[in-house]
Amino acid sequence: FAECKYSLSLVLVHSFSIIAVGVAVDKIVNAGATKVMFRGVSAGIIVSVVGLYIYDLGIPDFSYGPAIDSLNLVCVLLLVVGSEVYHRVSLQDATFETVYPEIEN
Repeated sequence: FAECKYSLSLVLVHSFSIIAVGVAVDKIVNAGATKVMFRGVSAGIIVSVVGLYIYDLGIPDFSYGPAIDSLNLVCVLLLVVGSEVYHRVSLQDATFETVYPEIEN
């Protein structure tokens, strides 16, 4: 059966983390340092996947062999390379192209 002894603290920490990340991203974007933000996202992806990979190696029931286990690392490599390539290409600024007729008095 499930035990919800520490669920309130987990929800509070999770909520605080989301708010803190939102504030940090807002400050980074307003400062114009979006390259730092994209590198931080890539680093966060790498750290989380490596952490989960190490955690997965510690559970012998879920070990499917090195070939299958290394697929996670190959996928994170492709994800990070794709993210880096995408963020190096400068995108066109958004424009408002709809023209509404003016209302006469």
